[in-house]
Amino acid sequence: KDRSRVHYHRFHNIFLYITEKCQLRCHHCYMGDRLERGMVMPIEQATRIMNYCRRLGAEYLTFIGGEPTLHPDLPQMVDYALNIGYSQVMINSNGLLEKNINRVLPEKLHYISFSLDGATAETHNQVRSKGTFEKTITCIENAIRTGYSVRLICTISQVNIHEAQAILSLADEMGVSLVNFHFFSEEGRGIAQAADWSLN
Repeated sequence: KDRSRVHYHRFHNIFLYITEKCQLRCHHCYMGDRLERGMVMPIEQATRIMNYCRRLGAEYLTFIGGEPTLHPDLPQMVDYALNIGYSQVMINSNGLLEKNINRVLPEKLHYISFSLDGATAETHNQVRSKGTFEKTITCIENAIRTGYSVRLICTISQVNIHEAQAILSLADEMGVSLVNFHFFSEEGRGIAQAADWSLN
């Protein structure tokens, strides 16, 4: 029996949506109108899900949203995940870390992924909104300086594909450990941008 094979009945990677709240309304966001509801998952529900998935064999847990750092119980959720045996805990953030992250010590997280959709303010801000590039870059630099392992997520579309190589270079300059490129999808708020942004 090949024990190196990952069987389909096992859950290794869990992405837990803990809130629909977000400060931004990015043009490619898959959440769409759900952002307007701003629903927040109670910590009791989150712990039940974490327990259930852990019993099924889940090992890696990523908190996402919306913007997970806006959830008031995020630090407690991170601690709970580690206490019940998740070997890696991650956070995906829009890079405007305004709340809670300073209450999660760097050694508790495998990494934080920040969304960066351009190597220049002009391109990134076109996707995410005016003034966000400078805030995100500052946040990335501060997180790395504090000791967090930082990765980037970039959603590639017709708007920013010309800066893909420059994003990699910028990541190297800042000390980012990995860059994940995702393709723009015609979902949520992306539906309205499909004609101009899609790579198909």
